[in-house]
Formats: sequence, structure tokens, C-alpha cells
Amino acid sequence: MIDFFQLLVGAIALGAIYALIALGFNLIFATSRLMNFAQGDLAMLGAMVGVTFGGTLKLPFPLVALAAAGGVGLLFFLFEFAVLRSFVRRKATLTSMVMATLALSLFLQGAAEIVWGRLEHPVPSPVSAEPIHLGGVVVSPHYLVVVGVSLLAFAVMYAFFRGTLLGKALLATGYEPESARLVGINPTFMVALTFFLGGGFAALAGLVVSPITFAAPWMGLSLAVKGFAAAMIGGLGSVAGALIGGLIVGLLETLGAGYVSSAYADVFIFLSLMLVLFFMPSGLLGSPLVTGEHF
Repeated sequence: MIDFFQLLVGAIALGAIYALIALGFNLIFATSRLMNFAQGDLAMLGAMVGVTFGGTLKLPFPLVALAAAGGVGLLFFLFEFAVLRSFVRRKATLTSMVMATLALSLFLQGAAEIVWGRLEHPVPSPVSAEPIHLGGVVVSPHYLVVVGVSLLAFAVMYAFFRGTLLGKALLATGYEPESARLVGINPTFMVALTFFLGGGFAALAGLVVSPITFAAPWMGLSLAVKGFAAAMIGGLGSVAGALIGGLIVGLLETLGAGYVSSAYADVFIFLSLMLVLFFMPSGLLGSPLVTGEHF
């Protein structure tokens, strides 16, 4: 039983990371219907910001987190403004735009290799490395940081959607952009806002996972795949679905590796994904946002 609770601790921490990645996927998809293949490498860029600002410059973690989320969010906002809007003006297909995000992913990975090299880099944690003992369960203090950052991000988004006019305008754009335009909402601005938020949340995920896994230019692929699975399981377009999907993926990966084999951990994730989509094509908390094209 102690082994189970030990695995559960790791599963929750992993799930919190995947949930942040999935949150970015869902926000961007909600307003644009675009599946962002650069999400994992935006997370990688956040980790690399941690290498420079946290490891080299020794800045406090709140400033590093602000720099990572703000800087990467701004970068992705500029990508939407400079690249994707030109696709829209030329009436390009969504497939072309998805390929553009794939090109951005490859560019970011190559640029990171040039700037930081191909090797792994340590990223300092804002808390002590001294483990916390709860009965027979050992908890890394950094796991609490991971879970805390993720819960804070979801709480902020919940308050943003429920308590602000801007958040409600973003929801309206996701459900029906033409009707939102008729009541004075600018859908183009709302799409840009979700790109900023999606990039920022990806960067936070990369930053908080890097003290556990180290930071490397090639780390983005795994994060993107697991975050995508979490978004699909929870339900595209659903913020709560991103959280639930992330926790499910974290549990499947950790328990599968712990009780069966780490070689089959991904098998359990994608088998579960196929089963969920077979019986519930919109995911567990499926949203009507899954249908239609809005970009």
C-alpha cells in the first residue's frame, strides 16, 4: 500500500504538468480550432528560460516564472500575429496552419540547440531538496511547487472566465465567433489572447518540470504528446477537462510504469485514449467547441 501512495504522489505531480500543457492546447483550440503542434517546444523554451534566468542569473523563482510565461507567451502571440494571420488573409486551410505550428516547433528546437547546446541542463528548484516524509511516503518538496503552480493557473483561469467581461467574451468567441462579433467582441483579438495564454501556460509547465527532468532542446516532444493525450481524454475546449485529463494521463503513466513496466507506460495512455474517444468522441467533458471551424 505504501508503494501505491508513493506512486500516487508522482502521478499527481506528472498529471499537474500534463494538465498545464493540455490547458494551452484547449485554450487555443477553443477560439481557433487549431491544434498547436508547437506546444511541447514552447514548454521546452520555458525550461530554457529557467536555465538562463534561474541557473545562470540566479533570479528568484517568481521572476523566472514571470519571464518564462510572459516571454514565451509574447513569442507565440507574435507568431500568431505575423504568420497565422497572413494565412487567414490568404484563406489558407487549417491544415496549412497546423503545419506552420509544426514548422515553429522544429525552428524552436533547432534554435535552442544553437543557443543552449544539445546537452541537458539543470534548473534550480525554488525549494529545498530535503524530502518530506509522510508515514512511509517520501514527497519531494518540488512536487508541491508543481502542483501549486498548476492549481494556481487553473484557479486564475476559472476566475477569469467566471468573473471578468474579457473572460466571458473569450468564451462567447469560442462558442459562436460571428454572434460575438455582432455584439462588439473582436474575435481576432480573442484568438491572439488565447495564443498568449497558451504559450504562457506551456512555458510554466516546462519551467516547473525541468528541476525534475533537466532541461534539453529535445524535451518538448514527450510533453506535447502527453499533453495532447490529456486534452483529448478530458475533452477539447474544456478547461476542467484539461485538469482531469492531465491527472488521468499522469496516473496511467506512473502506475503503468510502477506495476507493469516503464516500457509499456505509453501503451496504457494511448489505449485509454482510444477507448475514451471510441465511446465518447468529445472526451470525458466533451464540449460543443469540438465541432466547426472558427479561425
